[in-house]
Amino acid sequence: MAALSALKIGGETVEATRTALIGKIGENLTVRRFARIAAQGKLTNYVHGGSKIGVLIDVVGGDEQLAKDLAMHIAASKPKSLDPRGVSPELLDTERRIAIEKARESGKPEAMLEKIAEGTVQKYLKEFTLLAPGVRQGRKTASRPSSSC
Repeated sequence: MAALSALKIGGETVEATRTALIGKIGENLTVRRFARIAAQGKLTNYVHGGSKIGVLIDVVGGDEQLAKDLAMHIAASKPKSLDPRGVSPELLDTERRIAIEKARESGKPEAMLEKIAEGTVQKYLKEFTLLAPGVRQGRKTASRPSSSC
């Protein structure tokens, strides 16, 4: 932690910034853990209005506007995973089970339950993964941004 406290950010050490914030907001702030990760490309940040959501993104390739758009997309959609492979099988099983129960309660035929569940899981993956399966109905996704993204 001593190495972190001695780092300079904006001309001041992390420790000096921490001490100033303690005096300003009246709450004790402590750093319990941190990790330092080397950037592979260009770091871009985005802080959503109200400063409640912040995103720090490392973009290899692309330009600054693309990085900013991706960071805004992440802040808005709050993805749970980069792509469908990163979503835990347990979570998908839970979504599938819930979809089957809802379909059964609404009186859907037993033969259709699996198909309904699979559609629900695919919709979930589109909503909660950053890299959607691709462009659908002319809409852009993070996996295929256009030049206007």
